[in-house]
Amino acid sequence: MADLLNRMEFVNEVAEYNKSLIAAIQETRANIAEEKAAMEEHEKQLGEQQDELEIRLNETTALMEEYAADQKALEQIYAAEEKAAKEIIQLAEKSCRHSDAELAASVEPLEETIDSICELLHSRHIERLQNGQCAIQSVVVFLEVLTNLERIADHCSNIAARVIGNENDDGDFD
Repeated sequence: MADLLNRMEFVNEVAEYNKSLIAAIQETRANIAEEKAAMEEHEKQLGEQQDELEIRLNETTALMEEYAADQKALEQIYAAEEKAAKEIIQLAEKSCRHSDAELAASVEPLEETIDSICELLHSRHIERLQNGQCAIQSVVVFLEVLTNLERIADHCSNIAARVIGNENDDGDFD
């Protein structure tokens, strides 16, 4: 009889432990869902801002033609930024979908690269503004685009950190 009670107590302990694991997993899923929702909102804003920026850029086409060489270099940087943004989103989603901590670990260096590119684009844009090479109307939109790209990368990094935290089972995601 005592053996049966010990077994039942053990089963109850295992059940409680499983409940706590399920709760932790549900909390992590909720956190990831919040991060993804925030990313989607930033992506939406980014799309709107890109449209607005395109309008502003079209208004300054004549001025931009004078600086064709600089434009070519900027287009290459923008393409690199766009590629990095797409890649980091794909890495974060794939690492989350497959609970792949190794893949998640590759997100942070890419996030840092995106931050560096955004800093470069920001400083070059300010230089162009100071030199009268771009319209002041485009400054706010352009800087908001950079901010949203950085935020998307940050959210991807947060997701990757959660994947790594789950893999390490340390429960600390921040």
